[in-house]
Amino acid sequence: YPLKTFVDACDVLQAVRADRFLGEISVPTLVLVGRTDTITPLQPAPPGVGAGQISEMLPRGRLQVLEDCGHANLTEKPTESAEAILGFVLTDARASQERR
Repeated sequence: YPLKTFVDACDVLQAVRADRFLGEISVPTLVLVGRTDTITPLQPAPPGVGAGQISEMLPRGRLQVLEDCGHANLTEKPTESAEAILGFVLTDARASQERR
């Protein structure tokens, strides 16, 4: 079952064209990607959309690339991933406070 579930999930992800609605996401969004990610690469071959393009399509997107890291950034680079996420959240929280 786990392999079939994974394959089914991959099929769905390939069929979904998320790039069609990324421009409608108005909240700050961190796109965190490993430089060597081959599943969701920084710059994919056509017709795919990579993390670089995703961050550009998001009105308030921010791209952060982890060096020497693949797709499983939370397990491959847990400290760097946590620092990136925390830094992003804190930066956005400060910016929100300043706008008030």
